[in-house]
Amino acid sequence: MGLILTNFANENSRSGVWKICEPEIELLTNCNLTDYDKFLLQEIKSEQRKIEFLSVRALINYLIPEITIEYEDRRPVCNKGYIGISHSNNYAAVIWNPEKRPTIDIEEIDDRIKRIANRAFNEAEIKFANNNIETLTLIWSCKECIYKIANIKGLDFKKQIFVSDFTENQNVTCVLKTKTGEQSFSLNKKLLLGQSLVWGIF
Repeated sequence: MGLILTNFANENSRSGVWKICEPEIELLTNCNLTDYDKFLLQEIKSEQRKIEFLSVRALINYLIPEITIEYEDRRPVCNKGYIGISHSNNYAAVIWNPEKRPTIDIEEIDDRIKRIANRAFNEAEIKFANNNIETLTLIWSCKECIYKIANIKGLDFKKQIFVSDFTENQNVTCVLKTKTGEQSFSLNKKLLLGQSLVWGIF
């Protein structure tokens, strides 16, 4: 089993990170697929996407076997509670809460983040990151988390989602600006095996 981290969120939640190292046939044995899951799996053409899909289902089956998931406007919806899902090339991450909405993002730390920095980050964020790819990736993960929890199509990462400076052991304060006003969020962060992991529950 590829489980490498559990219970990193608050005590009312269930959370985990799965390292994707198994072939499809082995992942299937760790899943309890619903008919809806099987239909979605059949629709996926990419082998990599199938592996990612199954790794998330395996992680869910381990952490919260009593739930099932469907999708509304590409957003995962549980039969009970609320769930956040993310995956990078080699990892899947899940966080579930019975009462509040979680958000989570896992990203591989890679130099490619520099290519999008000027499009996605404002001047203060770029200055704070100082070209450090770990910091840039953490900022990106924070923006992804806010984008997911906001669930507003067309959000501008650079002009509407703002990430404050942070220290190694400090939560990250983010601000979402929309036509209706501003909203502040506090996110948790962790560097894990070459990945940035960011999450929050609201």
